Amino acid sequence: VVYLARQHQLQRLVALKMIREGRVLGSETLDRFRQEAATVAQLRHTNIVQVYEVGTAGALPYFSLEYLDGGGLNTRLAQNPLPGREAAELLLTLARAMAAAHRVGIVHRDLKPANVLFSGDGTPKITDFGLALSRIDAWTLSELGLAQGTLDYCSPEQRYGLPIDQRSDLFSLATLSYELLTGHLPGRVYVASTKKNPD
Repeated sequence: VVYLARQHQLQRLVALKMIREGRVLGSETLDRFRQEAATVAQLRHTNIVQVYEVGTAGALPYFSLEYLDGGGLNTRLAQNPLPGREAAELLLTLARAMAAAHRVGIVHRDLKPANVLFSGDGTPKITDFGLALSRIDAWTLSELGLAQGTLDYCSPEQRYGLPIDQRSDLFSLATLSYELLTGHLPGRVYVASTKKNPD
């Protein structure tokens, strides 16, 4: 669960992410939560959400991130394509951010409009590294044969639970670029066109 909170020492609003109280916690859940915090904390890029603090409140782990109040790309899209230049500039920005993550061996695994948020000044930031893999954890937190991520944006190998690398993120970016330019996902356009013209 994510809360809007205030960091008193610096008098700033933050997004506070923690495991919901009362939830039965398995070791894998805790490991994955801590891994997300560690993954984002090692990334320093203008277009990747920044982690401020990692800690525990009672027995519950948490981490605080920069608060992004400009809404999500999913809301901006809402099945309406962006102008070509705006779409290209946004895609280039996101690709450069992911290239920075890939250089340190991090694969996001869940790139989609809902995981791109904007700051108040309109700067796009990639968020939600909860499914990310790094060179360190490789398959220790991910069971082979288990598909993870949002299927509409997953690469074929990711859909079938096969080993993946940075190219899976590139597939997701390509899917996102199609959606930015057309307002639709590739598969959905194909289904709609076949229904209209079955011949």
